Amino acid sequence: MKDPFYKNVQQQLKTQIISGHFKEGDLLPSENDLAAKYKITRSTIRHALDELVKEGYIEKRKGKGSIVSLPNRSLGTFRFRNLPGVNNQLDPIKMIFIKKPQLGEWDDYFFYPISESEKSAGCIFFKRICLLGDEALMLEHTFLANFGLEGLIENPLINNSVLDTLNSAYLIEITGLQQELKGITADKSLSKIFNIKKGKPLIQIQQLFTTNKENLSIYSRLICNTDKYPVSNS
Repeated sequence: MKDPFYKNVQQQLKTQIISGHFKEGDLLPSENDLAAKYKITRSTIRHALDELVKEGYIEKRKGKGSIVSLPNRSLGTFRFRNLPGVNNQLDPIKMIFIKKPQLGEWDDYFFYPISESEKSAGCIFFKRICLLGDEALMLEHTFLANFGLEGLIENPLINNSVLDTLNSAYLIEITGLQQELKGITADKSLSKIFNIKKGKPLIQIQQLFTTNKENLSIYSRLICNTDKYPVSNS
């Protein structure tokens, strides 16, 4: 069965946002204009826009319309709350590579079970840190099997996001998410990264994203310092 009409419009608008045709802060065409362009009803357009709101690609503002608002640039669905200036165009949050994307072997004791096909394909992995100014908020580890994704190593991430890159360059979309949260304490390495005392409590979030590409899952481990800024998945 073909995707409903709203899904096709949703995907086309998302692609235009990810590619930069519509930039953060831009106003999308009105529902009437989009309905005329795609030759479908306003209710179908509204459904597509509502889905983009859920995904974080746009915000609807009364009296203005649909404003492009790119989703969280980290892999995870969690966002930090109560951050000063995060709604400003000069967003102070930065994702910095500690270890750039590279191809290697899977760890013998990986935190999720992986298939034999994933093991044989090899593991693309990288490590980044989320900074607010000079303050470290989150450490992000990302892992996925190299099923024809060599360009992911060589090229910059679109919007600094692996999800946007997979969607735009490889037409890979997220279809599901499993995640586990637990409290941990900072060891010597984490205490240095977060500039905190050894033994201080931290939050660890382990995530498994399923995708529309057969056998391809994305694995993420996030370690968050929530002392000043709590995290939320809303």
